[in-house]
Amino acid sequence: MDRFSKTALFSWLAAGLLSTGCAQVSRVSRNTATATAPVSASAPAADPGPSDLSICARARTPLVPDTEIDVRDFAARLHGTWDLRTRTIQGLTIDTNSQFYFDIDSSSESEATGTAMMIDYGNLSVLDPLALAAACRADATVAALWKVRITREGDNTVLLSMDGQYFGSYGDFQKGVVATERASFLRRQDDYLSGGVVSPAGGQGMPDDVWDRIGLSADTLTYVSCEGGFIDRYVKRSSSEPSVDGAPLQIAWEKRVKDGAVLLPIPVEPSWNR
Repeated sequence: MDRFSKTALFSWLAAGLLSTGCAQVSRVSRNTATATAPVSASAPAADPGPSDLSICARARTPLVPDTEIDVRDFAARLHGTWDLRTRTIQGLTIDTNSQFYFDIDSSSESEATGTAMMIDYGNLSVLDPLALAAACRADATVAALWKVRITREGDNTVLLSMDGQYFGSYGDFQKGVVATERASFLRRQDDYLSGGVVSPAGGQGMPDDVWDRIGLSADTLTYVSCEGGFIDRYVKRSSSEPSVDGAPLQIAWEKRVKDGAVLLPIPVEPSWNR
């Protein structure tokens, strides 16, 4: 596809998003309450299906875990630095430069603790190359710092609990939000799977976001939203202890919040301009 036809396609999609104000939808726009109730081994979660929008086109079937869970393995999967490799919106993949960090500093067979941090740059301006929508040009940013606790629930379920602080460049996030996120994961073959998670979009009348699937494999962390037509796919860059600006997550977070850097969008140059 040549540059002109790509521009026409992005313009058409951006026009379709105007009715929602090109609203920011990102993995970090999460809940101000418990996202989803823990799943017990006696009541298996619904099978989320593959890590794409095909889960939205068929009825879900029960998921029965086929492997017992060891918290140490789950924690090792999360630990490290993750890059948002692709963000797909209604079938269109946009360029990204967001990161997700997990520093799991203590783990056993049944429990693990640590810190997580995310900085999400919306980069929605790539959907509006003709600069027709002010909301798209805003390229909103949301960031969060969490205290992480991972616990095993029975033999086949692991509960990920994240107590966090949130700041962002729009909505209620500008004032700061304190929230706890919880998601229960079952293991099927070599993947950890979680059901739907509901998260607010920053208040001010914006509808809540629903993530119908969270999947964790050896090197990929995926979030799928059927209603929004969103797929966020993170790829692990490193399994080493993560740092931001050369500092541990807590220190980097405090510095960015103090100087306001956590609220500043950093646009990414669209691939067709390179």
